[in-house]
Amino acid sequence: MTQSCFGSANAPHQNGAGMLRKARRHQSETAADITPEPAPASLRNGVPSWSETRISALLTNFAITWFLMRRSGAVYRLLGKDGSVVASKLVALLLAAIAVSMIRGGLLQMIPPR
Repeated sequence: MTQSCFGSANAPHQNGAGMLRKARRHQSETAADITPEPAPASLRNGVPSWSETRISALLTNFAITWFLMRRSGAVYRLLGKDGSVVASKLVALLLAAIAVSMIRGGLLQMIPPR
């Protein structure tokens, strides 16, 4: 009986192909044993996915806006006339900064880098 690196050359179940099939079967059984089930996208690493974060931020903004619109009289009485003018100017400044940022980003995408 001769020996090779794959086992005995005389035994058909221990030739190269047999050993390869046995190794593949063992590998698939082992991989199935240790491979965990994939978690849902919302629970991966305990962090919500990007789309869920966007949706929750959007719903939170809707809720805050709805509340402030429903209670606008009380908010106006709380801030007064001068406070409302200041708040309006701050919001306008923030909106202008966002617009400049978006325009700058669009221009930078149009201009090729050097």
